[in-house]
Amino acid sequence: MRYIGLALGLIVTIVAALPTLSQTPAQKPAFEVVAIRPSGQSRGGCDGAFPQVTPNRFSVSNATVYWLISSAYFSIETPVPCDFVDRFGLLVGGPSWIRSELFFVQAAMPAGSPAYTAQQYLHGKAETLQQMVQTLLADRFKLALRRETKEMPVYALTVAKGGPKLQRIQEGDCVPRQLVSTNGSPPQAQRDKPLCGAENGIWGTGTANILTAKWSTSLSEFCAILSPLLDRPVIDRTGITGMVKFTMAFAATQTAPGLPSAVVPDTTVAALPSGAPSIFTAIQEQVGLKLEPTTGPFEVFVVDHIERPTEN
Repeated sequence: MRYIGLALGLIVTIVAALPTLSQTPAQKPAFEVVAIRPSGQSRGGCDGAFPQVTPNRFSVSNATVYWLISSAYFSIETPVPCDFVDRFGLLVGGPSWIRSELFFVQAAMPAGSPAYTAQQYLHGKAETLQQMVQTLLADRFKLALRRETKEMPVYALTVAKGGPKLQRIQEGDCVPRQLVSTNGSPPQAQRDKPLCGAENGIWGTGTANILTAKWSTSLSEFCAILSPLLDRPVIDRTGITGMVKFTMAFAATQTAPGLPSAVVPDTTVAALPSGAPSIFTAIQEQVGLKLEPTTGPFEVFVVDHIERPTEN
């Protein structure tokens, strides 16, 4: 079985939760020591970067500035948010080198800083660390951002006729991600429970792909799962709050561009008949929700000013 990923997707309400751009670097947390150097290589804007986060240290190799901005300013439930920030045009402007030139970054956090994991940082669950990277970008790259609102095509997730077909997850049925320690272990008293959202992903079954959303998935997170599978972001307009559980099966060939073209079959999931439904039909018939094409206002970030980093 191959786990394709933690619901590669985009939470389209991200901007509302971000700190205001009027904050000065002095008002935000900052790294104690920072070392930055160019790698001398070039690559696409979002490719290849993955942070290393240990107690009181943050580092990343071969990262573009576009990736650094995306990871610092967008809270997205996905391992690699930058691709989707780029795809939906949520970060624009700036010189071409911010998408191509690669940098090594090593930074030390002040004593007493919260302990985070790389996954928490990439999942937007490391607010203090994200603010430190924002300060780094302002201090060393002289980054200046502004916000603009633009109307863009979206799918609205709404309740279908007949009502939702969801199982409610009660508080305590799974271990919240924030309770998991830096070594990936839940508290001793809760080790018999699954991690909230741990089973979200896409599995192949030969003729179809199975999208599972189990153990404490909010519908805003489900929108994050759907967005990369479609040609536009998905926003939650169901009015359903809290955590839910369900399984949805759909035909891989009928999905839009974000789904991997080839997946290793998961032998634990029964194969569907060749007439598996499209993702739109599956959502309506199996989950009791529906996707409606519409437009909606989105705030995007615009790079007003940036410079290559100052010497260490």
